[in-house]
Amino acid sequence: MQAEIHLIHRSEFYQIRDFRCACVECSTSGLEQCEQFCICFVRKGYYEQLVFRKKQEMHFGRMLVSKPGIEYVIRHIDHQPDLCTSIGFTDQFYELVKDQFSAEAAWFFRNPDLHSLLLTSPPKTEYLHQQILSAVKKGQRLEVDDLVIRLVENVM
Repeated sequence: MQAEIHLIHRSEFYQIRDFRCACVECSTSGLEQCEQFCICFVRKGYYEQLVFRKKQEMHFGRMLVSKPGIEYVIRHIDHQPDLCTSIGFTDQFYELVKDQFSAEAAWFFRNPDLHSLLLTSPPKTEYLHQQILSAVKKGQRLEVDDLVIRLVENVM
């Protein structure tokens, strides 16, 4: 399995990466690790992510919110290469998010057996994702920062 991974934007507290899978046959990855608190959007394709005894079906319209340090395996299905946007945050920002949303999301942040959440991406969240990609293309750094903060608030 091959993938092109491009860093498309970086700030002091996050990085946005474009993942373009180049697989041409169904396959399963080796054990991989997510090092950062991350929000991942699928723009195209379909795959399964196996995380801590859970099989999560990833496709357009879904997003994955992952804690740092999780391990996972990816399984591609039906020869469908995927395109994803991944927004990874620094450890310092992750601590701020946990503090800011401790009342709303303590059930997620404090549960060591809950490594990631597979969520349906509501229209507002998907719109923010698309606006972020558009602002990145236009080089609007402050706009991207504002949109990313709004995205995190919306997801939490």
